[in-house]
Amino acid sequence: MPPRAQPGALAPTGSGVLDGRLIVVDPGHNGRNFEHVDVRRPTIDGSEGPLCNTAGASTAGGVEEVDIVWEIGSKLTSLLRRQGATVVVTHVDNDGFGPCADERGTIAKYVNADAFVSLHADGAAAGSSGFHIIHPAPSPRLQPTSVTSSARLAVFVRDELVVIGGRPADYVGDEGLHERDDLANLNTADRPAVLAELGNLRNGLDADLLSATSSYEPIARAVARAVVRFLGAVPDPNRLSADIDGDGQTDLLIGAPDWMVPTTTTTSAPLPPPEPTVPAPTTQPPPSPTSSSSSSTTSPAATG
Repeated sequence: MPPRAQPGALAPTGSGVLDGRLIVVDPGHNGRNFEHVDVRRPTIDGSEGPLCNTAGASTAGGVEEVDIVWEIGSKLTSLLRRQGATVVVTHVDNDGFGPCADERGTIAKYVNADAFVSLHADGAAAGSSGFHIIHPAPSPRLQPTSVTSSARLAVFVRDELVVIGGRPADYVGDEGLHERDDLANLNTADRPAVLAELGNLRNGLDADLLSATSSYEPIARAVARAVVRFLGAVPDPNRLSADIDGDGQTDLLIGAPDWMVPTTTTTSAPLPPPEPTVPAPTTQPPPSPTSSSSSSTTSPAATG
């Protein structure tokens, strides 16, 4: 097993509606996962276990999922920190390998996170489009409260992405929500946890959207608003506003059903990893991302 990237805790850079909260942000995959896509977690008896991680998808033009979600994750991290949250990132740069998918979820459990948000983009058939938010199915591994709160967080994320013009997936899930029992990070978090597939990189429309760096800030702000609403950090989550981006201007937190954009859609467990070591919070931001080429590899239980 190659050395794996370690999480990092980033201290708040401001004070706001998330004072005292701890959020885990997981930009999916990592920039050098493509070098180790066949690495599996060892089991107790020494046999091969599930895949540690995958390289991620890419557009027909070669834009990599790992770079897209790193950029969005970095912006989301900055927004949350400005609002007073401590943010634990599952890896502090985009030029390493790992952590394994199950380790990413365990980080959230270990630090007792208020929320865990994993960012991804899908690699489905080219005719399929739209985003979907995955939340964990009931499982003996998970507390019932973690399952129900994860489903509630998923609704907030879905709603906020719809508000900025996102289209719920037309090929999976139900109105942009999808319950699954086979994702290692969600099965090990045991905290309010979601995995956001922000679009399908094999679809031309979605690929154009997610290849445009101008879309990253609106997506990050939408997810930040969802976290704020989920945590009840505003007196009236339906109608009140908060300064999510820290620029002194209020960002409307849309939630009332009559304000929502109408949408229509069609409709082997990993071994627990060792407890991760999370460094003390630092005020330094993660280093700038480093772009790396990778080939798309999918493995549902090892989405990392």
